[in-house]
Amino acid sequence: MENITVIIPLHKIDEKFNNYFINCVKSLKSQTSVPSNILIVRSKDDKLKNYLDNFNFEELNVEVVENEGETDYMSQINYGASQVKTKWFSILEYDDEYSNIWFNNVEKYSSHYNDVDIFLPLVVDVTDEGEFINFTNEAVWAMNFSDK
Repeated sequence: MENITVIIPLHKIDEKFNNYFINCVKSLKSQTSVPSNILIVRSKDDKLKNYLDNFNFEELNVEVVENEGETDYMSQINYGASQVKTKWFSILEYDDEYSNIWFNNVEKYSSHYNDVDIFLPLVVDVTDEGEFINFTNEAVWAMNFSDK
């Protein structure tokens, strides 16, 4: 999908990091509409820097930036958002994955609902009268919005 950046905030490597991160990146590669930019915001951690320097992102357009300030989750997101040069951005934590039709659906949804400025992987379901029913997650939304 053109004109979208995926922000991936990274703090440190732990024992689960490698498997989660590999699956996270695979979920980006498997999109029916691949995002145009991946922005990894990393902390000042030498192990993390070395890991990313040696990671094979293949065809993905990846930029790694170091946040020299606070590296808590929100600070990483805010720093990443300040670096985005595209119209849209999405946030993907390293231990999460997108369903393979996520960006295709964002593209469809954004062209259908021109007045919407933000798309979240958490969806609020409401009745026809606007009353809250429940929350659903991205995978449920993606499947329900998809033609598949």
